[in-house]
Amino acid sequence: RERVKAVNYFVLTNVVVLFLLHPVITRRAFTMFNCHDIGLSRAFLRSDYSIECWTGEHQIWTFNFAVPVLLFWGAGIPTVGLLVLIKNRSHLQRIETKIRYGFLYNGYKHSSFYWELIIVYRKVLLGALTVFSSQWDRQVQALVATGFILVSVSIHENQKPFIRKELNSMESLSMIVPGVTVYCGLYYISDSMSSAGKLMLFFLIALVNMAFVALWLLRALRDVRLYLKKKFPAFFSSSTMKSILPSIDSPRSEEMDSDLEQEHDQDSTQDHILSKHPALGAKTLIVPKGRLLFNRR
Repeated sequence: RERVKAVNYFVLTNVVVLFLLHPVITRRAFTMFNCHDIGLSRAFLRSDYSIECWTGEHQIWTFNFAVPVLLFWGAGIPTVGLLVLIKNRSHLQRIETKIRYGFLYNGYKHSSFYWELIIVYRKVLLGALTVFSSQWDRQVQALVATGFILVSVSIHENQKPFIRKELNSMESLSMIVPGVTVYCGLYYISDSMSSAGKLMLFFLIALVNMAFVALWLLRALRDVRLYLKKKFPAFFSSSTMKSILPSIDSPRSEEMDSDLEQEHDQDSTQDHILSKHPALGAKTLIVPKGRLLFNRR
């Protein structure tokens, strides 16, 4: 049993490390293609202008390092992760599967268990567009980025993959805000726009981004408050705490907390059962409706 536990956490550690390193290494590989064309059929690497692109050292590193990394790491890691989840899709709620691969699908609806990999693919594709469109006109780059963001938001809104409504809305806003920034930037870089107009756009961009950060902090604090209320109910129900934070017990706050509690409970049913019945271990299977089923082992 200890061996199985060690294997589970070994797999979990590898999954977390691989997917945390994935965007960093992929981004570094893409920089090998980010060249600045200076004319006369010559281009130099933007990260090091002493290296001329597609000649000598650059060609060796590109075809022997960057291309294999993008194929086997950039595209291969999320593909393997997707295949593993598809293979285990019929028992994603099993404890052993949750420990090993829950990092990839916790928080998502059962029908959207693969969505984390879609996000990884989206980031890889965005990185490719950023690099390979660097030679285009700035307006064209901005239009391509805006179109890509609109398609991503549309797909996300159609799917709504997260269990919690707030996460769905925050994910959409996290894509809409950069879209607004890029779209406003189209006018900002236009030579025909006055200085006053550019200043107004600058304040609009800053306001939109600050509003998103403020909203994110507000919702994060609400989640932290809910977690603390569940951990230390006596402290939050004390008269002293009520006098310091009277808004906690307001009807609107209680209503929001109730919604959050229901959403948290859907996602943490397994944790509650395990904490109350540690002896069940891998002999149990938790299903979405909250029933406890025993397997045949």
